[in-house]
Amino acid sequence: MTRNALAAVLLSLAVPLQALAAALVVTPKHSLEVRFSIPEPPPLFEPSGEYNVLLLAYTLSAPAGSATGHTASLFNGTELLGTHASSDPRAFYFAGSNGLIQFTYDSAPLVDYSSVLDASIEGRVLVSVSAGQLSLDPQSVYVLIGSAVGSGTTISTQGGPRPSILSVSLIPIPEPGTVLQVLAGLALLCIVVARRTAATIPSQRNLQ
Repeated sequence: MTRNALAAVLLSLAVPLQALAAALVVTPKHSLEVRFSIPEPPPLFEPSGEYNVLLLAYTLSAPAGSATGHTASLFNGTELLGTHASSDPRAFYFAGSNGLIQFTYDSAPLVDYSSVLDASIEGRVLVSVSAGQLSLDPQSVYVLIGSAVGSGTTISTQGGPRPSILSVSLIPIPEPGTVLQVLAGLALLCIVVARRTAATIPSQRNLQ
């Protein structure tokens, strides 16, 4: 085998390995966190009224046959707006009640859409699975806002403002035991502080 042929073989092997390394894998121990912002308030949308659907979608790097219980939760900062248990692990929807036609596909949750309409949302979506895993291409993640049309199971964007993706990352999910340990530690700390405060107040009174 010539040197050029060997280099070509190594390059062909390196490309899929690089793509595999770049993939993000969502498991029951790690959630996908997507942060986004909306550059400007979306305009009125004819003929179906204002924008009233937000969509998070991405391309899978591997088949999702093993993934079950895929859900996505939409936040405005730390405030939970709604959670969608999607039938499709590649797409999650959130609907507002402001449009003339309400988006009803795939049991999309009805959320407070005001921060989307005035572009003030500190957008954050967490995607999780209860079992199995999702392997996705982080470069393919996008957020879209649109308006429900027809029977409310389709959306149209009509060239509206495209939300900007700020970050795409994996974050660990604390084990239930870890959460209980943290809560127990906080409770113990509160008890200690309360006892010290109760012991300090009488001693200060005696000095007066």
